[in-house]
Amino acid sequence: MADLFKGIYEPTITIFLEAGEAMEAMSVVVLGTGSDEGKVFLARGSNGAGRPYGFVAQKVTQDGVAQYGVGGLITRTAAVGDKVGVYVGGGILKTDRLAAGSSIVGGDVLYAGASGTVTDVQGSETVPVGIAETSPDSDGVIRFKSLL
Repeated sequence: MADLFKGIYEPTITIFLEAGEAMEAMSVVVLGTGSDEGKVFLARGSNGAGRPYGFVAQKVTQDGVAQYGVGGLITRTAAVGDKVGVYVGGGILKTDRLAAGSSIVGGDVLYAGASGTVTDVQGSETVPVGIAETSPDSDGVIRFKSLL
């Protein structure tokens, strides 16, 4: 029998990096340098110089917020300074963090936009972060193949 599912894969999540600033879930992030080594920052944000590294897996606020999820489980929005999950190593992901004015359609190459968004406009950023599989749905969500 053929290996029908051999090409299907999920992203890896690294959990060892600290959030260096507030950010929305699925924002493109870069690794900090110098005294900020071991931290992630929004790509093209105030500290976001450098090559895009991955997509942050959770929302980060200044102080974190406890939330109640399905079945009474407690989840938590991370606080700046907490360790956060970052999707790396490819995979198929979804995001609604689209740059204003983007006209993304399936097949477009995606780049890091302002403040960790994704855009179909290359601009000064030359490192692709993904390839769109879909156009935005009614909620503004796209599915894409991560190249990070």
